[in-house]
Amino acid sequence: ASWSAAPPPTPPPPPPGAPNPRHSGSTFDAARVVENDGVSPTVVLINVSPIEYGHVLLCPRVLEGLPQRVSPETLLPPLLMAAESRNPYFRVGYNSLGAYATINHLHFQAYYLMEAFPIERAPTRRLPARVFPTKRHRHGIKVSEVTEYPVRCVCFERGDGFESLAHMVGVACQRLQERNCPFNLLVADHGARVFLIPQKFSQRVAAGEVPADVVATGVNPAVFEISGHLLYKTQEDYDSCSQEAAQRMLECASLTEEDFYDTVAFALEDDDAPSAMATFAGAKLGAGVGGRLATIRGSVDGACSEARVTLDADVAAAKRVATKAGDVSPKSLTGGPGSSVSSGD
Repeated sequence: ASWSAAPPPTPPPPPPGAPNPRHSGSTFDAARVVENDGVSPTVVLINVSPIEYGHVLLCPRVLEGLPQRVSPETLLPPLLMAAESRNPYFRVGYNSLGAYATINHLHFQAYYLMEAFPIERAPTRRLPARVFPTKRHRHGIKVSEVTEYPVRCVCFERGDGFESLAHMVGVACQRLQERNCPFNLLVADHGARVFLIPQKFSQRVAAGEVPADVVATGVNPAVFEISGHLLYKTQEDYDSCSQEAAQRMLECASLTEEDFYDTVAFALEDDDAPSAMATFAGAKLGAGVGGRLATIRGSVDGACSEARVTLDADVAAAKRVATKAGDVSPKSLTGGPGSSVSSGD
């Protein structure tokens, strides 16, 4: 014998403009105008030239007119956005100027891709001691070199919280900006892993150092392309694409080994990053809360246990701290006007 209860009745939709009780996060209000009420909001804009499902742009503190430069404060919202998506197939990306950010206003790209990016599958190893002397940062952040991938890059794995991760990666980005070194960022695994990818593709194209057939494809290695999701412009190039051709193209973007280690050593010089655990009043965050988050089969995140723990408490704590410090968390994830950013940006 079997028994099943009748499903509960569906509650009526809320009136226009009212928050939906079934949604614990942000809501969309087409009638709401983003205004400066003393706190510049962080907004999500629909990308009118989407690459994949759910392609949006995240614009931190949108009313301040920030340029396309990363700081620890502006890197926290994309980490929280990736965590709150609760979906391992949702990634957030960033293109610096010189690395195919064609519009100079601060924005991050994000979309769903129901596959592991090739860069996520690549193994990692410890950086040479002369580049980064400790395997883990003092806040538990693991910093590794990505191997067996066409583009040399670094992977950061979350330690004691998002705030310290945003600080460490943000400071590294600031140092690359000081050197005018173009780079891309890919946020994966619910915000628990961040790939920092310095590159020189556009510089080599300008210097005539990229083979003509590679340039002729028109594929610009912005963050998602350089992470392995290639967007071809013609059917002919798509049909003729091969593993070897894709690897050859991406290798044109990579720094040499000597340049890479020198750049990474400069970016990772010791800093005075605040302790997220101390900031959060010593709370043990992200432990024993609500089960496990999904992971992508084939993604090399086995060493990153933080990616498998629900991060609700950590997200909430980081939001409280960030808001108190000046609203660097996604205070207002509202819809906005369509973006003019191209699919290659």
